[in-house]
This record gives sequence, structure tokens and C-alpha cells, in this order.
Amino acid sequence: YDGALTAICCTASLANVAYVNTYGGNFRRNICRNVGINVVYLLSMGLVGVLTLSTPNPLNCIFRVNCDTPNSLACGAIPIVDEVSVGGIGECFLGPQVKPWQNHSR
Repeated sequence: YDGALTAICCTASLANVAYVNTYGGNFRRNICRNVGINVVYLLSMGLVGVLTLSTPNPLNCIFRVNCDTPNSLACGAIPIVDEVSVGGIGECFLGPQVKPWQNHSR
């Protein structure tokens, strides 16, 4: 769970830092009136919330947060993600070396 926790904390931290760093400058609109920045910030924080609080689903498996093997195997049918992914999408969540023994443990 260390990798998932680190990803969630880093995403939330980077979103907050980016939001706070848009405060200053004469060339920028006030942060309260800058709709684009507020929408992107709310979407990124909403994504962190969904990844943290939802049950295992294909979106969580794409980010490798709160995922299980059946949902990871179901992600193999997503064509765009499968082409750009380095690996692991659509395979056993615990790793290919565990899959033969996982069927025996049920």
C-alpha cells in the first residue's frame, strides 16, 4: 500500500502547490475569478477523493490504487489504456507469478 498512498499524497500535494502558486502577479486574474484554475483544481482533488473512497473498479486499477485482481483483469479490454500502458493493466494485480496459485486459494 506504500505506492498507492504515496501517489495519493503526491497528487494532492502537487495540486495544492499548483493552486497556491497561481495567486500572485499583475498578469493573472484573481484566483476567485479564475474559473479554469478552480475547475482543474476541483477535478484533481475530486479524482483523489474518488480513488481513495471508492470500491475497486477499472478507474482505480488504471491508477493502481484500491484495486483487486478481478477488476484488474477486466481492464484488459480498454484499448487505449492497454496501448499506452507500460504493463500490468489487464493482468493479475498481485503479479503474474501469483496468478497460478490464486485460483487454488479460493
